[in-house]
Amino acid sequence: FRMPALATVLAEMRDFGAQYANQVTANSQALGAALAAEGVPCVNVAGVYSRSHTVLIRVAEFGQGDDIARKLEEADIICTALGLPEAQGGTGIRLGVQELTHHGAVESHMPRVAALIADVVLGRRPPAEIAADVHVFVEQLGPVRFTWQQE
Repeated sequence: FRMPALATVLAEMRDFGAQYANQVTANSQALGAALAAEGVPCVNVAGVYSRSHTVLIRVAEFGQGDDIARKLEEADIICTALGLPEAQGGTGIRLGVQELTHHGAVESHMPRVAALIADVVLGRRPPAEIAADVHVFVEQLGPVRFTWQQE
């Protein structure tokens, strides 16, 4: 059952991989900047938040990474807690934008994504309330991109 799925993904990447990779990187950079604007510090090098699909949030001033990751998951925001170097606060969260990108998100969507994440990290609203907004946001993204369009 895995081989047909793998073949499909490989064919998609052959046809759409460069465009998808460029959008993923643009989205991760935009998300890092939008999170910083919300008051959620992200790891960056010379102002660049990412050169891949991943954004790293520094959360030590808000709590432990494991606790914040659990709250983000309760809000239906998928993430991973991780250790950061002490110079970066020692505890953090890893966010990936590849799934959002596959569902059609672009840079202009990242401020909304950042606001939802900041609501959790900064404790502005309860995770269950945020989860409802996450579902509405995802439903509004539209069709899956970087694949063949159905006719």
